[in-house]
Amino acid sequence: MTNVNFRVDLVLKEQGVSPIEFFTNILEYIAMTRKLLVQRALFSKEDTELLAAV
Repeated sequence: MTNVNFRVDLVLKEQGVSPIEFFTNILEYIAMTRKLLVQRALFSKEDTELLAAV
């Protein structure tokens, strides 16, 4: 098991989702779908389409 330490802004804490709950849900999603929720990109898909049209 791995431990991760970080600080969470008080405003985010007051929103009702604990950091443990958040990361557990994210890791479960990745394990089940084998996909990340975000994608690294310099351009959005729309930007890429616009550049291809020029």
